[in-house]
Amino acid sequence: MSDSVSQVLLQDEYDNLMVHAEGQYQLWRDGSRVIAVFRSQGSAVQYAARQDPQDLFTVPLGFRPEEPLILEGHGWPLHPDGTVNRESATPQGFRMAVGVDGTVRYLDGPELDEVGHLAYVLATTWYTLETSGPYAHRTEHHQSRFALRRTGKTITGVLSTSRSPVQYFARQAPAILFSVPSGYRPSEPVIIEVKDAQHVDWSGQVLDDQPESQTFRLQVDPDGAVRYVD
Repeated sequence: MSDSVSQVLLQDEYDNLMVHAEGQYQLWRDGSRVIAVFRSQGSAVQYAARQDPQDLFTVPLGFRPEEPLILEGHGWPLHPDGTVNRESATPQGFRMAVGVDGTVRYLDGPELDEVGHLAYVLATTWYTLETSGPYAHRTEHHQSRFALRRTGKTITGVLSTSRSPVQYFARQAPAILFSVPSGYRPSEPVIIEVKDAQHVDWSGQVLDDQPESQTFRLQVDPDGAVRYVD
């Protein structure tokens, strides 16, 4: 895998669509550059910033900004029937904050004193210290994903899969699970102990007749290779 993960697209909805009508976000990543588009057809901006502060959604690992962001947006008010009032003299301003932990929320301020529901599209760009991708053998490692974040010299990672033949890829057919991109690789081999893994069947369902949890090990090499340890 190269350092650049070209044109990764992620799309999902806001957490509370009852408050943020048709709230949706789209994220593209090319290397370390992320392009983000946030939109809603009628979001209760003042309510979510002031009366009932709440996160709009959480940017997934692999797309989060390297430093906190404050975004300036403009939206159109709505008519009483919920349709967009594009006859309004000027759109109304609001601010959004994007944290390094991925949380996205509106910021309260005097500009929201007369703001109710707004329809808007906000596009922005930031850079990330994270990288992510699937395992090399996607069929065998079902719904596999790795996400890595660099903070100074420290790398934090999240690895997940709903079904992976651990013993087979450690013993019968040893193979690299994925390659860590340069800039995220250790200077010497690292052994990671994974606890509380669950036995599952071919469909990914937990097997009740097996032990509740299983421990196994992963090794990360300086060349970026990640593999199970027999």
